[in-house]
Amino acid sequence: QSPDSHLNRFYIYGVIARLATLAAARELKATSD
Repeated sequence: QSPDSHLNRFYIYGVIARLATLAAARELKATSD
């Protein structure tokens, strides 16, 4: 297990979290209209 894989996992989690947040924001905007 290299420390690099840890950073990779963190980066991937961050990207997924950002996508989820954007999707949630879009849903909120769509329902509020």
